[in-house]
Amino acid sequence: MAEKKLIAIADVQTMVSMSRSAIYRHMSAGQFPRPITTGTCRVRWVVAEIEEWIDCRIKERDKSSS
Repeated sequence: MAEKKLIAIADVQTMVSMSRSAIYRHMSAGQFPRPITTGTCRVRWVVAEIEEWIDCRIKERDKSSS
């Protein structure tokens, strides 16, 4: 089984260069990976899912420029 790394919202913001509110807007629209609950009032995102989301944005960009 592959290792799964979890990160906090601040790290997600750095990875995708978006504000916290923009991330949550995209999540509400079903356009961004959802976090998992790791404790009371604590959520974390799976790094691989964020990386996959970024890869999809790149593929969309490249597809539309062809």
